[in-house]
Amino acid sequence: MVAEYLVYDSALGSDFDYATFEVDAYQYVPVNKHLTLAFAGSYSSLNTDESYLPPLAKPYINMRGVAAYKYQGDEVSTLQAQAMWHLNHRWTINAFYGVGSTAEEHNELFEDTVDAYGVGFRYQIARRYGIHVGVDVAFSEDQGTAYFQVGTGF
Repeated sequence: MVAEYLVYDSALGSDFDYATFEVDAYQYVPVNKHLTLAFAGSYSSLNTDESYLPPLAKPYINMRGVAAYKYQGDEVSTLQAQAMWHLNHRWTINAFYGVGSTAEEHNELFEDTVDAYGVGFRYQIARRYGIHVGVDVAFSEDQGTAYFQVGTGF
């Protein structure tokens, strides 16, 4: 789990006064020799009295298949799951699904959602260091995207 609280304040040299909070959690569950399940969740929030902020200041849904900054809000949350099938010690195929939501108030989260899903593969290029590279193809409402990945994708 990783948590981060950032303060942007004119007393510190910022042009705008606001604070962001973000927490991310990941869990990998080896089911057997060939199958690993992975789960990820994230929550981000923005706190400000400013009437205007730069477009990239607001939290956004960050999932494969969803364009960055397309869905932004003062409160953002995502839940994702991934199944990884290990063909051998070098090759892995995976399928994933995620759901995300943005809202202006915390109690409005998940009233409207965006879904994303896809498949991919990984090749372990450095067994000694456990480094994997691969490609994911992900889809959401009206778009599809290919991602070249280093790591698991979360």
